[in-house]
Amino acid sequence: MRHMLVMTTTSISYILPYQKNNSLGTGMTILILANSLAVRDPLLVLKRYVAFHDSAFPFRPAPWLTSAGSVPTRGWFLRRLREHCGSRMSGHSMRAGGVTALAIAGMTPDLIQAAGCWSSEEFRKYVHQHAFLLNALLRGSARAPMHPRT
Repeated sequence: MRHMLVMTTTSISYILPYQKNNSLGTGMTILILANSLAVRDPLLVLKRYVAFHDSAFPFRPAPWLTSAGSVPTRGWFLRRLREHCGSRMSGHSMRAGGVTALAIAGMTPDLIQAAGCWSSEEFRKYVHQHAFLLNALLRGSARAPMHPRT
């Protein structure tokens, strides 16, 4: 629901009430941080969207709406994602990209696994397929804490 978006000057967060891989049923908190180095700061983009939502659809409780005021479908989202990010992008790409981004940021494998609600070590394959991270792993970079299991 829209009222569950928590906005600060440096972040926006909300809870996904259901996540298929969350056996506890507690939901998952999504946190979007400001990134002044990005071409488009995701926080600013999201704040503009929320301002539009609140003015155009003040009585619609769903936080994510299309410009027509309807709740977007998965297909709608993936079409827009490909339109803006490239034709090869998929919903799964976002999970793999998230693993990679967290590894580049120096997050430990245990925290990456917990953040993505991975029940197995399968997430490691995305890190090892990424050329930058593989190079960092081979050179022993402190910025890449993920190393292959022996």
